[in-house]
Amino acid sequence: MSNDVRRPKQYEDMLFELCQSDKKIFLSYQDALVFAACLGHVKSARKSFDKTSEPVGIHIFKGEFDEAVFQCIGLCEMKDPAIMSDDNMDKRIRLFEEYAAGGLEIIKSRVYEGPEDWDSALVGLIEIGRA
Repeated sequence: MSNDVRRPKQYEDMLFELCQSDKKIFLSYQDALVFAACLGHVKSARKSFDKTSEPVGIHIFKGEFDEAVFQCIGLCEMKDPAIMSDDNMDKRIRLFEEYAAGGLEIIKSRVYEGPEDWDSALVGLIEIGRA
């Protein structure tokens, strides 16, 4: 497995709109994926996928916060500190990707398909207990 973070192809247009369009709310795909992975994890929404868009290089996720997200998701999921070793980087990336896909599904249903406007729907996703 490469050390890149895959983006689910089915959300390619939505991610573009969230990160690149005049309506963007995230500064980068990295930010959107981190938010989505955290949301997916909090809501126990883990979704595997095969079709991918252009991946985001793992080096983009090297900040302390991003690395902590990968580590925490891995540790919470596996319940084994060994997941934090360099040997298990591929497993941590895969878990992150799957929770990001689950979070993107939640964003799609709440923000794009829900009755609220974008701002209200996204604030609702951030607030505990409302999503």
